[in-house]
Formats: sequence, C-alpha cells, structure tokens
Amino acid sequence: MDLSWPIAAAHWLHLGSLLILLGAPFFALYVPRQPQATRSYSWLAAVALVTGCCWLILSLTDMADGVEGLSSFATWRAFFQETSFGSVWAVRLALLLALQGCTIVASLLPSRGATLAVCALSAILLGGSAWLGHAAASQEIERAAGIVSYIFHVLGAGAWLGGLVPLSQILHRFMRRGGDIAVLVESLERFSRVGMLVVALIAGSGVVNAYLRSVTLADLTNTQYGRTLAIKLALFFALLSLAATNRWIFLRRLRENSYGSQVLRSLYGSVVLEQLLGASIIGVAVVLGAAPPTE
Repeated sequence: MDLSWPIAAAHWLHLGSLLILLGAPFFALYVPRQPQATRSYSWLAAVALVTGCCWLILSLTDMADGVEGLSSFATWRAFFQETSFGSVWAVRLALLLALQGCTIVASLLPSRGATLAVCALSAILLGGSAWLGHAAASQEIERAAGIVSYIFHVLGAGAWLGGLVPLSQILHRFMRRGGDIAVLVESLERFSRVGMLVVALIAGSGVVNAYLRSVTLADLTNTQYGRTLAIKLALFFALLSLAATNRWIFLRRLRENSYGSQVLRSLYGSVVLEQLLGASIIGVAVVLGAAPPTE
C-alpha cells in the first residue's frame, strides 16, 4: 500500500498548524495593542499533536512494510532507541505535549510570558524538523549549513504566513465593528516591516538550500524535483506580488485616510488569498521534502 500521500497530508497539516502557532503569538508580541493571539489557538496545538502522531505512525508503517509490524514492541523499541530519527521523534512528542499545555494556559491566563512560551516551543518544533529531512542526511559542513538554512527558512515562513491569520482576524473585526483606523494602520505597518525582513530571510535561505542540493536553472525544467521547485517559486512570487500590493496600494490609502469599505474588503480579500497561496506553498514544500533532489 502506497502511504506517500497520507504521510504528505499529515505532514502538511502538522507543519501548517505549527507555522500558525509560531506566527500568531509572534504577531501578538510586536503588535501589542491587539488582543493576545494565543487565546483561540489551543485547538491548533491539538492538531499539531494528532497530525504529528499520524505522521510518525504512517512513516513507521511504511518502513515496517505494513501495520502488522507496529504491533511488535520490538519495532517501536528499535525505532526510538536505535535510530537517529527515533530520538528526534521522542523529543518532538514531548515538545508537542508541552506546547499543548502552554496553549491551554495561554487561553485561560493570557500573558506576554505565555505568548512567548508558545512562540518559542513552536519555533523549536519547526526548526527541529530539519533533523527529519534532507538537511540531516548530508555530511559535516554541508549538513550544518543545510540545517541552519532550513531553520531560517521555516522560521521566516512561520513569522510571515502564520502572522497572516491574526492579521485577517483584525481586518475582519474592523470591517464588522469599526474602530480606530490609526491602530489598524499601525498594526498593518508593523506586520509589513517584519514581513520585509522575513521575506529576505526566506529568499536567502531558499537560495542556500537550492545550492546545497545542487539544483541548477536547467533542473527547473529537466527534473521532477526541479519542476516541483519551479511551482513553489511561482507561488512564492505570486505571494510577493500580493504583499507588495497590500503595502504600496492598500496600506498607503489607509494611511492617507483615503479609504472606504471597498478598500478594506479588497485588503481583507488579498490577505485571505495570501493565506491560500501560503497553504499551497507549504503543500509543495512537503512534496519537495519527500522527493530526492536528483530525480
């Protein structure tokens, strides 16, 4: 039985939930005048935990050539005690449980400390994924460079894509209830400034990742891995175009107080479309993570 697509789906949901759990509390830290962004995200920690377990079980089922192998205690002991992936997963499961607890505390007793804890645990879990992918399979200097570039890449993605969720909530709330336009503009400007920094981080680390995997321009059309990477790049540039439109057109109109309901609706729709593109990019990234760069 081919489990590649169920594994990819579990990985996609797992990665997506962690990206939001990084970006949303991080957004609350640099946009403090908005409500705490961790109050309604304890369910996402549950999604991260469940999908993480599904990802692990499906991967182990695939390696054990069937469900029957999972019924043996020896299979699990060998995995956790005798493989490098096993030790990484043991730590990962403990961190996922800790993250669940932190999000519950943050929802019941919201504070800056709880928000920071959720942000930190999500960042560790996202960065720790480097030890489950291509980067960990390299040797010596390339391995270290690959792990570092992956960490920068995924943390930048979390800060940007995850931050779009609370940003869209703020816009939706403003459209329904109104509010202080100056506060809204300040929130958008802060997100925009952070976004420009993380886009540079994502682009730079992406170039490093491609170099370490020896991906050339010709590979973008000649290999399956390259064609998949080309799709990811096209989606990324579309996302950049939307972000630029939001900053240089919609935000400028709001800043100049020359706005109406149509501008707010257009900005909200653009942010929602950014989220959809971001989800698509994450899906393509999961496929790339499971594919050999040489094919």
